[in-house]
Amino acid sequence: MATATEDGQPDAAMEELLNEAHHLVSEIKQLESKAAHYNSLAEQIHVEETTGIKELAKSRKLVKEFTKRAEKTLKSPDAPVELGESLAKLERKLKQLEFQYPRPPSFILRWALGTSGPFVLKPLKLRLAYKQEYESFKLNMTILSTILAALNWFFLDNRVVDALHSFVLLYYYSTVTLRELILLVNGSRIRNWWLMHHVLSVVLMGAIVIWPKTYCYSSFRTSFLQFSITLGVIQYLQYRYQIHRLYVLRSLDLAGPMDVVGDGLHVQHLERDLALLIPFVLAGQLFQLYNGYQLGQLWWSGVCTETHTPVAALLFFVLGLGNAFTTIKTYLSRRGADRKNLMANYYSPLSPVGRVGSSDNIRASNRSSSSDRLHRSSSSDKLKSVSLAMTAISPEKKEEKKEL
Repeated sequence: MATATEDGQPDAAMEELLNEAHHLVSEIKQLESKAAHYNSLAEQIHVEETTGIKELAKSRKLVKEFTKRAEKTLKSPDAPVELGESLAKLERKLKQLEFQYPRPPSFILRWALGTSGPFVLKPLKLRLAYKQEYESFKLNMTILSTILAALNWFFLDNRVVDALHSFVLLYYYSTVTLRELILLVNGSRIRNWWLMHHVLSVVLMGAIVIWPKTYCYSSFRTSFLQFSITLGVIQYLQYRYQIHRLYVLRSLDLAGPMDVVGDGLHVQHLERDLALLIPFVLAGQLFQLYNGYQLGQLWWSGVCTETHTPVAALLFFVLGLGNAFTTIKTYLSRRGADRKNLMANYYSPLSPVGRVGSSDNIRASNRSSSSDRLHRSSSSDKLKSVSLAMTAISPEKKEEKKEL
């Protein structure tokens, strides 16, 4: 009996292994069928996406032609109000459709990741998560680089540690450039200048990283560290302002879900916080110009012979001038747009208020004025309520609530 039991044990163990193997093979076959179904759906989505992008381009061209014809008609005093409303609705719908489809990747993105790289993020939840991660990355790297610059300036005087700080900035600008290009493909709006600004900053940081410890570097070191600290503080203030502003604009349906916190000024209407922030931004940009002037003087005097000095001087000049021009242009254009809207609403001879004539026109103008005041009042109340809500909710919780 013992022998029979011992002879039976291997048979039972072998049978158990065979059953487990059959079970695993069955599960693998189910996964294979799911993978085939997944690939079929992915291929179908790709075909639908390609067809939709072609049809969207065709519709965009038709809308552009229609807009040109409609704008000529709208200049006429007898133009129907419904035409302007339909045109605005058409453009709004087209923008919503453009957001649903990916944009073509830029040359830099194709050069870095290939022509068939992982550019498109699906679904919308993944896009929003990537955007939020991008904004958190910028904030964290800004704080880190500012702390490193402060430590180097106050406590350390070592070329290796300085190179570490410059390398952190090099990594920051390189990564931010690629992430912003991916965000552009997925519906974000980022100014072309700030993309170019980051590319030039990559070149600048590369030149500073490999700059040997010469007389010119030692002469420029203190100014560069002071500039890095100043820039970090200004970028943090910009982040706090813009994250607040984006939340308000999204609540008023004036900004898209993929709009990001940028390096510039996100201006929708002039306001007190923006007026307080602009002097600090311009001061940082003047600091950039001063760095370029200082390096230019060192190179022009003949003391510095290394190539790093003129390259850094030129890049600081270009960055400072470009930043200042973009900031001032944005501020003045927004200010001019606000003044133009004010004149159109209250003083335009084409508006109902400016048309004096029959009693019907006067009554119509009174009704229009009342409705305008009522609309402005409701918009103001809505903006105030959103601003009050902002004081009670932290920016991090705002993003979570918006995504939910």
